Amino acid sequence: MSLSVTAIIVTYNRPALLQECLHAILAQTRAPDRLLVVDNSEGDETVDMLGERFPEVPVMRTGENWGCAGGFHDGLKHEFTSGAVWFWLMDDDTVPTPTALAELLDPLDRLDGLPAPAILASKVLWTNGELHLMNPPWPRWDPAAYSIDAAERRLLPMRACTYVSMLIHRDAVERYGVPIKHWFIWGDDIEYTARVLRHEAGYLAPRSVVEHKTAHNYNPAQSSTPRFYYDVRNKIFMLRSTAWRTPEKFWLLLPLILGTREYLAFNRFKPENVKVVLRGARDGLLRSPGTQAERSLGAPSRA
Repeated sequence: MSLSVTAIIVTYNRPALLQECLHAILAQTRAPDRLLVVDNSEGDETVDMLGERFPEVPVMRTGENWGCAGGFHDGLKHEFTSGAVWFWLMDDDTVPTPTALAELLDPLDRLDGLPAPAILASKVLWTNGELHLMNPPWPRWDPAAYSIDAAERRLLPMRACTYVSMLIHRDAVERYGVPIKHWFIWGDDIEYTARVLRHEAGYLAPRSVVEHKTAHNYNPAQSSTPRFYYDVRNKIFMLRSTAWRTPEKFWLLLPLILGTREYLAFNRFKPENVKVVLRGARDGLLRSPGTQAERSLGAPSRA
């Protein structure tokens, strides 16, 4: 099987950003072998733009907004039968530098005894060139020799990472399934990659660089958005999941507590923001974090 790569981009009502993302993908020094746009939009603006400017790019319409989790859930299932070895996942506000994909694949030629990766991730910068606060990888520190050997090859062993420019091997998708659709956003990618990397190797390839063009360089706690509900709910889901070993769950509980405190303080403990946190905590404790069937590659396309 050749080293083929399918790029999957999830978009929602941002045709201008998507256009910039696609131009950057098509300008790669090592272009992906196939491209798929997963459109969560309910209107026609994105599809019209793609038909006019990128008629060669396949589009999969979900019919409603399932967030990043649902978009990559559907996109991976749709493309798995294409025969690609690697799937390159990214959001529509990601702009890869011209060598991003080539540098993501480069570590495969210089492992020199390191475990073969199931996931490879890019370094993610904000528009001013600083590291993006939403996208740092979770490092893996054990065993020590593994980390040191990887560092000598300019690789960082990861325990989890985000969807903003990551490669996942088809064997990992087949073995560990797809993202859980109803997680929607925030933490869905951490759960998915942690599910895989609990058992497999993964590396940050820092010479692969992308720009994440969010409006601000922030983490979810530094906002007033009611979508912080998903951050609280999904972190509790992760505490209940099997993606993390029990000793590791302290490192989930700590950011849950500190992030919630930061969100409430940032918003001066306004009642509406307190309600966001309480709803997230309630649903995280009482609702299902996801069944084996929902994680399965053969799961129905609707959650």
